[in-house]
Amino acid sequence: MVRNAIEEIRALGLTTLLSLMLAQTAAASMLDWVTSGSEQEVFEITGAVVCTTCQPDEVRELHPDATALYPVTHSQGQFVFKVEDVSGLSLRRAISWPDTVELQLADEMFLALAAEKNRFKKVKLDARLNRGRIVEILNIHVP
Repeated sequence: MVRNAIEEIRALGLTTLLSLMLAQTAAASMLDWVTSGSEQEVFEITGAVVCTTCQPDEVRELHPDATALYPVTHSQGQFVFKVEDVSGLSLRRAISWPDTVELQLADEMFLALAAEKNRFKKVKLDARLNRGRIVEILNIHVP
């Protein structure tokens, strides 16, 4: 099937387009191979805990303009985290930032983020995306 498509493109005289498509596919594959190694890139998430007793849909009902709301559930409880920025993440991964994210964080980090005194405070999270597409929180910075 792919071979037939390549032959049709060649027959139409679109070899430059074919070359570009093949080069782009090769580059994307190489990028995936490089970024899927054991050394995962560390990036920073900036945001705030906006609710500890609700779900993102409930926040959106009260604040329809609210975006980038992520539920965080943990053995210690839950909260909704509003992401303001993700920096240090390669362009390819930043573009594919999903609608739902699974976070992995230590108990003490969860408790610090969920603490009432830190609610609505802008915090920074050092994180990395592991092979299971789980965002592992490495460190938190609360002002």
